[in-house]
Amino acid sequence: MVLSSSPAYVPVTDITGLPTNAIIESPLTLTGTVEPINASYQNIKWDVVNAGTTGASISGNILTTSAAGTATVSATIEVEFATVSIGYSHTVAISTTGTLWTWGYNLFGQLGLGDTTNRGSPEQVGTKDNWVSVACGDYHTMAINEDGELWVWGQNINGQLGLGHTTSPVTTPTKVAVASDWVSAAGGEHYTMAINEDGELWAWGYNLYGQLGDGTYTQRDTPARVGAATDWVQVSCGMNHTMAINEDGELFAWGGNAYGQQGRGTTTFSVASPTKVGTDTWEYVSAGGYYTMAIKDDGTLWAWGQNTTGKLGDGTTTQSNSPVQVETANDWVYVAAGDFHTVAMNADGELWAWGRNNEGQLGLGYTSVPITTPVRAGSATDWTDVSIGGYYIVAINEDGELWSWGDNTYGRLGLGDTTNRSSPTRVVVVEFTKTFDIAVTEAVLEIWYDVLITDGNLSVSPDRVSHGTDPAIITIAAAPGYGLPTGIRSVTVGVTVLDASDYDYDPLTGMLIINVFIDGIVEIDADAVLETTSSVTAGEESKGTSWFWYLLPMLILLLMLGAGYWWWIAAAWRRTVNVTKIYGEEAMIHGSDRAYTHSEYKFTISGLSSGIVMYQVGKEGEWNFIEPDAEGVHTIPEGVVTDHLTIELK
Repeated sequence: MVLSSSPAYVPVTDITGLPTNAIIESPLTLTGTVEPINASYQNIKWDVVNAGTTGASISGNILTTSAAGTATVSATIEVEFATVSIGYSHTVAISTTGTLWTWGYNLFGQLGLGDTTNRGSPEQVGTKDNWVSVACGDYHTMAINEDGELWVWGQNINGQLGLGHTTSPVTTPTKVAVASDWVSAAGGEHYTMAINEDGELWAWGYNLYGQLGDGTYTQRDTPARVGAATDWVQVSCGMNHTMAINEDGELFAWGGNAYGQQGRGTTTFSVASPTKVGTDTWEYVSAGGYYTMAIKDDGTLWAWGQNTTGKLGDGTTTQSNSPVQVETANDWVYVAAGDFHTVAMNADGELWAWGRNNEGQLGLGYTSVPITTPVRAGSATDWTDVSIGGYYIVAINEDGELWSWGDNTYGRLGLGDTTNRSSPTRVVVVEFTKTFDIAVTEAVLEIWYDVLITDGNLSVSPDRVSHGTDPAIITIAAAPGYGLPTGIRSVTVGVTVLDASDYDYDPLTGMLIINVFIDGIVEIDADAVLETTSSVTAGEESKGTSWFWYLLPMLILLLMLGAGYWWWIAAAWRRTVNVTKIYGEEAMIHGSDRAYTHSEYKFTISGLSSGIVMYQVGKEGEWNFIEPDAEGVHTIPEGVVTDHLTIELK
């Protein structure tokens, strides 16, 4: 598989926002935030590190518990993979961020890690993150980067690295000097094939059987052009034969043919130049150990060549010199031929395998008898890439997870040991991990407390808060005709009178924020302010409200009683007079626009930083000074107001 360019790799530095508490037997959805937000990998995987007494278990991202205690959980970011290739006993994979990873057999430096030591777990090759394609020969490796450069390493006794020499091993990636326009490469036993951007096919390495296709049987240690064609789209290398497809879907074969692996109906020993195979149109081809698998343009799967282990999948162990169909399905999209077994993928993302299974490489347990028809490898339906080695298989699913199974000599499965596996097993490469504790407790019955306010002309929302709330945000509202409190005298929570620093009040919005732990009834001591409906500006006289609408009910009553007498008494006792309020620059007088004779008149003032308050009864009356009481209320005593009232801030 050839990848498109990947974005620059950004490592994970932390996982934040992890949960700290859970309730017994109440499923908890595990969440966290990957830092930085543009990190290359974002998918968190969860695992129980130590359940303690909690009985904790995790399925996906759901934590379940059965008892109280502390559970230690890990949040892990794994490297995600995009493509994989296998040699005889070593594996190479490219991550979704373009980094290169290798593991397995390393006698010839084919892992590219600078030594010849085997690896049982994936290790990164260098620090580059621009790899787009990788291919393995039996004991050597080729990789192409975003710039079209071809890099090689591993065994080189036959010049299969194309470096102009046969010095072996080469233990680190080394650039093939010829050209920088490669798009794909393939490796066989001791030789290499590659296609460039112009559709040209090039070859180098071992050539005893004419597998290089350059018309000779001469070994090459530098790339040699195969014919003059410029329309090659895919090439595959087997043990000693080569298969390729051009833009027209025509299939060509060359090299060894002792087992009919070229599919031309004969066992001619060898052919040193590309030779067309039949007249059908082909989509994909894979050359293996003396046999070939290929998919036609109609999605059917075909096989030919050696068949001693049933690897052709046609239900027999009989060699075939010509293509034979593998069952009747027509939805195959990919196939990989190994040395002794085969794996293929259909359009549903299922993997099917057949052939030798002594080492469990088919993914369905161990069998000493060859499996001669396709059998399902596992139950997954989300596979995106697969590769095959001598006795094992490695595959990638759509989540970028890497899985392997089969023979594990030299740690080639990447699982950190050398134990064989007979079913798909996860290969985990950790990018970042963090452990944290979750306290598991009994469910606590939620307790609610009332919120009260002393003045009946005020209300609060919400009127209840739950136990433990911190902070509590309460909004005070005033009844019609009243304004919000200019301040809060006190706030009591339970039996504790709070310090003024424990709460904040905004008289403009009525928002009260209590910044302490709530563990009892909340009582707010505050007074509403008698509000005015006047829109009079500084120095303008209020017109008041017509007395008629206020006396109308009384007039109706008097009329009903036939009472001129009652009218005279009411008018004498209580009549309305207008009130003029003259404000200061910042201050405002809060009070009614009307006063009544034989009644006291109350008002308050807001915004007054300095100055005095005076009032005048009648247009020619004397000006009198007035002071507020302890609560800021100004009162003109009963009986003083007999005529038009003027209040002024001086």
